[in-house]
Amino acid sequence: MEWWDIIQGPIVGLLLNMGLVHKPTIESYFCEKYFSQHTPGFKIISLDRFKLLLHFFHVSDFDKEAPRTSSSYDPLYKFRDVLTIVNENFQKSYRLDQDISIDDSIIGFKGRHVSIQYIKIKKHHQWGPKMYVLAEAKTGYSYRLMFHCKQSTKTTKVQPHDVCMQLLKAENRSKNHHLGVDNYYTSVALCEDLYQQGVYVTGTVRQNRVGLPVDIKQKIKQKGHFVCWRKGPLLAVNFHDRNCVRLLSTFCTAKTNSKGDGDRARCVPSVVSHYNSVTGGVDTAHQLVQEYAAEVRMRKCWKKVVFHLLDRMVVNAYLLYKHNPSVPAAGKLSHHKFTVLTVEHLIGSYNSCQCPGRRSTCPVEARLDQKHFIEYIPDGKRKKCVVCGDRPQTFSGTRVRTYCPDCNVGLCIGECFRRYHTLNNYKM
Repeated sequence: MEWWDIIQGPIVGLLLNMGLVHKPTIESYFCEKYFSQHTPGFKIISLDRFKLLLHFFHVSDFDKEAPRTSSSYDPLYKFRDVLTIVNENFQKSYRLDQDISIDDSIIGFKGRHVSIQYIKIKKHHQWGPKMYVLAEAKTGYSYRLMFHCKQSTKTTKVQPHDVCMQLLKAENRSKNHHLGVDNYYTSVALCEDLYQQGVYVTGTVRQNRVGLPVDIKQKIKQKGHFVCWRKGPLLAVNFHDRNCVRLLSTFCTAKTNSKGDGDRARCVPSVVSHYNSVTGGVDTAHQLVQEYAAEVRMRKCWKKVVFHLLDRMVVNAYLLYKHNPSVPAAGKLSHHKFTVLTVEHLIGSYNSCQCPGRRSTCPVEARLDQKHFIEYIPDGKRKKCVVCGDRPQTFSGTRVRTYCPDCNVGLCIGECFRRYHTLNNYKM
């Protein structure tokens, strides 16, 4: 059995469990000082060993990494292999519906890295690695992921255009997909290029984009009015709702739909309803990921990314289970129950493991009923106090020179000795 087979179950299970049981720090998950905050599910491993495993956790070969001064240097090398495996399995396990969407997402991290971006309009995280996601509009299934990097995003036209072309690779083109994007990605060139390759596009567009007609760029003052222009398969709409909204589409026609009843009824272009239905897949996926995301604080950006990919894998697994026709709808699990059972299966038989250390040779009944006396440890040796030795406010290397010879455990003179021999609910 390989070393990874031994640690992958409990370590991954504990990381996922941190998303179900939210606490401020890693140390708080293993603390037993306050009984109301004690979490027995994390006692399958000690805090020091868990930190040690996280410290030596790596997913790449450092010997093969190119130096920074080399032309072949990859800033995302430390998690590039994991990202490739994740994308391959996401695409292999699911077949996309017609409606898809592309948008960006931020993984919360405020350290230093070349992929760190700042997006003001995001609500959950504003600083962190910027990730482009191709997701299904209806379910939120993440189909392909790509990270932003200044050194690796050398574009031929504009960056949003190339991002969409890279996410929509050849195997997804010519399948009549309907792509929904916001005004950051939408352009006349993107709509025309994807239409020639069999992909329809619907999205809002910015006023200063190249190729827009003059009437589409002008502002409409009266609410409810709109202007339509068509150039071959491309439809351009300028509609005033609360503000002026400009849309491009190669999927919709210039038809209108009635909105409201009675005196409030008004005509709305059908492209608006199509845009609302086709976008939002990435937001749905992000909402499902953040619902039970651990978000453990890390000093390394690549570790933060790998743990985020782990949460996204669990969400995709839940979506595959949820939309599996062989599972009856009445007996399907909720997202929380599915994640809990995933953690239980990953931990498995490790829930009965005990942390290493010498246990007391004295039974509980004898510890509480018989008379005990404190003595100095022979030969000038020292032991760790079993009562106060694990407290976070004490120095971890402190040892005491006194112990109970009948219980064979180190104890401080006074309060620790009294608590250990008088409290029934005291746990070692």
